[in-house]
Amino acid sequence: MNISFDGFDRKVITFNADDDIEIGTPVKISDRGTVEAADEGEDFIGMVVSCKNGLVGVCVRGVVEFDCTDETILPGYNYVASNGGTEICTGENVMKLVLDVDTDNSKVTVLL
Repeated sequence: MNISFDGFDRKVITFNADDDIEIGTPVKISDRGTVEAADEGEDFIGMVVSCKNGLVGVCVRGVVEFDCTDETILPGYNYVASNGGTEICTGENVMKLVLDVDTDNSKVTVLL
């Protein structure tokens, strides 16, 4: 691809989190100032973009690239949710703009 969406309107917030949370994980707010991985089928507030010493940076706005093996997600507006791991899948409640689908690498580029 000869274009880039990286960095567009990116907003990152720091939260407390478990040390075992991975970069790329869709997360939900679990307590005051704390996030955890969103469960399967749950909506998410953003994606973990950094982890250190029990703190995580969560991108809550902007363009991010999620892992995704759900072939029903196509470019355009889609209802999406967490798959309970580091991927997103088809959801029911929250619509996001999918800018690109890379089926060869199982990635989707999403505007949060």
